[in-house]
Amino acid sequence: MSVQLFSRLTQLLEKPEIEHSVLRDWTHAPIDLDPWNGWLLLGLVHHRNKQYFVEQTIKTRLLETPNDPFDPFSRQLRLQRRSGIVPGLSEWEFYFHGLGCCLTNRITGEEIDVDFYEDSSDWFTEWFLVRNLKSLRDQGWIENRVLELHPSVESIGVAIEELTRSRYLESHDEHPAFRLTALAEPLKDFVDGWRVHAGAPSLDRNVAIALSDWELVQQLDPTWEPDAVQEQLDETIRLRNRELVRSFRANERPSESLLALEELQSPFLEEFLENAIQGPSCGTIATALNIIDRRNDPVWCEPIRELLSRIDPNTDIPAPYLWMRSAGYLAKHFQLPDLRPQLLSLSKSNLGDGAVFALEHFPDVAVQLFRKALRSSIPVNRCTAAAALAIIDQPWSRQELLSVLDESEDQIATAEVRSALDELSNQECRNKLEAWEERNPREPEMGDFVSMDEVMLRNRSEWIRLQMQALHDLVYPLRAQRIVPH
Repeated sequence: MSVQLFSRLTQLLEKPEIEHSVLRDWTHAPIDLDPWNGWLLLGLVHHRNKQYFVEQTIKTRLLETPNDPFDPFSRQLRLQRRSGIVPGLSEWEFYFHGLGCCLTNRITGEEIDVDFYEDSSDWFTEWFLVRNLKSLRDQGWIENRVLELHPSVESIGVAIEELTRSRYLESHDEHPAFRLTALAEPLKDFVDGWRVHAGAPSLDRNVAIALSDWELVQQLDPTWEPDAVQEQLDETIRLRNRELVRSFRANERPSESLLALEELQSPFLEEFLENAIQGPSCGTIATALNIIDRRNDPVWCEPIRELLSRIDPNTDIPAPYLWMRSAGYLAKHFQLPDLRPQLLSLSKSNLGDGAVFALEHFPDVAVQLFRKALRSSIPVNRCTAAAALAIIDQPWSRQELLSVLDESEDQIATAEVRSALDELSNQECRNKLEAWEERNPREPEMGDFVSMDEVMLRNRSEWIRLQMQALHDLVYPLRAQRIVPH
């Protein structure tokens, strides 16, 4: 419990231009929270205010009757509507989902999404918190420093774990959520009150000293106690490295620990990247592959070749993704083995990606993979394959799309193909699409609750366009590939 932190911030709030002798004392007596934890704690206090704004918006502007009881769990929650523009707050859009509500600022793009546990907006979910931080275009002074310390954003998971262990946060007994404990309450006055002072370099430096953020102190005032600040910074980094190594080895937050080690430019990163890719198929390998890809060093080709050889792409998630990422890395460094047999055997969620990959590296088997992907029972395969063929827009690719319509009268099985054909300007394709839809009319589902199939059919055009946008830069240059269907 950091009594020091609360005491210091209270003093700063009361008297921002605090005496230099006090600041020197603080410089030689760091608090028990490192900057990664301290700034996130302030950020959570501020974010709780945002979540309270969502709750108040629902109560005062979105319920049919403002005095109705607020019960987000109840399906009987009486709303004016489930989505739209907030009455009286035209810059905000709202969308109700499952256990909560998301407000999105139409001007800044900020998303504030809240799941209401125990009828309260006090509970945070890590996924929504990460999304909020990523959505910020213009960060406030707290969020700006949080993002400087956690540039990947996902690495905040390590700090959440540490703050929970230090009892600043508590976990929900039944749900993946957490909230601030009473230990954090004294911070609220500072977070709410310091806004009027934030931005003045000397005052921001004082906050950095109070939080023992020595890197920020050096940035804001290189002349301030330089020897002592450098000594404290070195010790802070040493302790941070030690904690991240412990977290990774304890398998508490291995993926987030790897990201944090990368952000810290830790000398231990190489060792733990190697440990990660030698481990069992899991999300930590995906994180390691992302980091390795950013480092772009061909020295990793041999370990990744070994990883590729031991992953079965037709087993459960994340194996299909890891297999494709490994193959992509080797291709990037011109060390790709012949994968035709493995590609032709693909049957999981990587089949669509495998077809695109084959088009680039093994074009002689690409058509076979596209045919399998277009007829897959997994929607993402159909969507990826159809979007890629629409981008290619060559006689052979158009024929592959049309062949699905010739074989099936099923609305769901042909949804992605029809959306892809609808994006083409070829008149023959459009005529055949119109004829198919005339032969197979559909009555849309009505009512407040619709099936997932209906949701997919309603959104199929938007999804195919998004996928075409995502694939365009990769696929468009492949239009020149010589393909001979057989």
